[in-house]
Amino acid sequence: MSLEKRVTKIESSLPPKQAALLWLEDMRRSGLSTFLARLSDPHENPLIRVPQMAASAVRERSNKNRIMPELANAEREAWRQAARLVVIAVGLNLTVLHGRRSRWTCKMLLREWLHGIMRGAPPDCVMANGWRMLLTDELREARVLREVITVLSTTYYDGQSLLVTELQDDLEHHIQDLEAMAKPRKIHEPLSSCMAIDLMAVESSIKAQVPAMVANWVACARVEVLQLPGQPKGAFDLERCHPGGWEH
Repeated sequence: MSLEKRVTKIESSLPPKQAALLWLEDMRRSGLSTFLARLSDPHENPLIRVPQMAASAVRERSNKNRIMPELANAEREAWRQAARLVVIAVGLNLTVLHGRRSRWTCKMLLREWLHGIMRGAPPDCVMANGWRMLLTDELREARVLREVITVLSTTYYDGQSLLVTELQDDLEHHIQDLEAMAKPRKIHEPLSSCMAIDLMAVESSIKAQVPAMVANWVACARVEVLQLPGQPKGAFDLERCHPGGWEH
């Protein structure tokens, strides 16, 4: 048996979570460009390929004496479990990717705004307050996204990183840059008060938002899975196709 066939056989014998984790490891190793290319390739698209691997594994491991309805339901459930894991991970990567330009633009705006405030005379507290509000909102949004990713990873993926390395680094560097801007500055009043950011309050609001956002990602994935092509038919669906009965 060739190496390619052996690999295919191994992949086709993995339960849903292991199939998704194997794909995640390969995704991170392959990089962003390969990840995006595979999404547009019907033969390599993980939204199709990984659920099929999980469903095939059920049939590979099934007892030959298992009645057909049980096997059909087990295949469909494995397909759905794997599909949900892939849908969430793909969605998170695309969310971070699509926010790249807006994060960069906002960061540049904050830096230029800050330079203008620091050069201004007399001190402009209106400008300083606007800068503080924008920085606080941007920092909160980025840290909420990071925490949602962390909770999803811990809860459903055994702690494995869910982002392509380039996107993981991009998000981390963005947060670090914002946190550096949020540090207290040795400046005179009234600018010192106008620009002060309560990081404890930011952290508190993050903890309040994360559970609902995690639940929303999971709920949306359940809905999206139902719209994916290739889902195996369950026992009820097959009963309508085979009204004469089941074969053992």
